[in-house]
Amino acid sequence: MIPHWLLIELSQLDGITFDTQEVDFSSRAQKSEEYLAINPKGVVPTLVIHNDDGSSSSYTESAAIALLLAARHPQANLAPHNVQSPQYAKYIETMIYLANTVLPAMRDWFYASSDSQSSSESTIKTIKQMATRRIGAAWDLLDKQLQDQPYLVENVVGGEWQPTAADFLVVVLARWSRNFDEPAVKWNNLDGLIRRMTSRGSWVALKANQELEDAEWPQ
Repeated sequence: MIPHWLLIELSQLDGITFDTQEVDFSSRAQKSEEYLAINPKGVVPTLVIHNDDGSSSSYTESAAIALLLAARHPQANLAPHNVQSPQYAKYIETMIYLANTVLPAMRDWFYASSDSQSSSESTIKTIKQMATRRIGAAWDLLDKQLQDQPYLVENVVGGEWQPTAADFLVVVLARWSRNFDEPAVKWNNLDGLIRRMTSRGSWVALKANQELEDAEWPQ
């Protein structure tokens, strides 16, 4: 969802064009010879960029793709413009924190059984409890980061705050927590960010494109 949402945002803000291709996990298309040729990891997502010389380049990892899209389209203001500024350093730090801390904890929660290769209910419960604590600590930290500001990173253009790729990433992660005992929307500042971001036209388009079952979230 993260690269897809950003691509829609860029199409609306910057007029880029892109195509999407679904990968059928039920037939293990992500492990097919054709797919492995562009993504040897055999996972999603993959971004394929067609270069001016007729060649193409493939990129993987959601957070890396988000960073790449923001860098390739600076006019969309998805990252602070001055790469030597403290704001840009905070932007990179936040993206890496989300990718290195929150994403792995989410995976531990959702794949506690398969990744641990255990059928023990107590083992699975322990893994999920540990993941829940890490995710809750992350929401605490991110909620404090949002204190007195609308977005995670200061990114002011023409006197107005603009969201960065980090805000798109954190909202998708927050959605993953929607059925947790303590979803991200229970944190006031995060809830405000989520509602600002999900009011964007690109989110509305993403919901329609992906036919989300929980289309009313975060209501």
